[in-house]
Amino acid sequence: MYNRRYTKIEIKKLIPDRADEAVEVMLNAFKDEALTSSWLDLNEPKLKKTYSVAVKIIYIIHLDSGDPIYIATQEDKIVGVAGLKTPGAKKNIFKAVFLLFKNLPQLLRLLPAIFKAARALFEATKPPTSLPENYCTLEVLAVDPEQQGNGTGRRLLEHVHQNHLENNISGIYLVTGEDKNVKIYERFGYKVVEKRIAKGIEAYHMFKANN
Repeated sequence: MYNRRYTKIEIKKLIPDRADEAVEVMLNAFKDEALTSSWLDLNEPKLKKTYSVAVKIIYIIHLDSGDPIYIATQEDKIVGVAGLKTPGAKKNIFKAVFLLFKNLPQLLRLLPAIFKAARALFEATKPPTSLPENYCTLEVLAVDPEQQGNGTGRRLLEHVHQNHLENNISGIYLVTGEDKNVKIYERFGYKVVEKRIAKGIEAYHMFKANN
């Protein structure tokens, strides 16, 4: 019997025309993730729709600046997403402001949730001062829940390492709120540099050095 779950995974760069599909994969993967669920209920359709607009804006700004967003595809369907912030990328502030104002009425729905958790989230997730200069940040690594366990996350992470652990990069930094994720990232050479708790929000700050 044909099993699509284990068909070939391809890694490619996200293009703007497929941003909506990539955002949907990310939201489905993160709806129960600790840091996200600490301030936002993605099981609530209106909030999920609003947050999808915010994430799409972030993706577009990243792509516009040259920051890479990679997608994992099976038969051209997006099943995973990995996004990085690189030290040399410069954001187009004018474009960011334009997109925010264009979508402001819808984005205002997020304000109550943001205000409720903003300070605790900031305290829990701001990067440690001990990090070396010139590092990349793995801002998102998400796999469609129906595709988890088939190697999609591993392929995305390996692709990130192969393309961004370069001579001028000190390493790759990430933050996660899941203890199970810590164990997974440790298998790929990441180490916990700091564990921080703020008003019940737990965050593990991890770093993979460019050896």
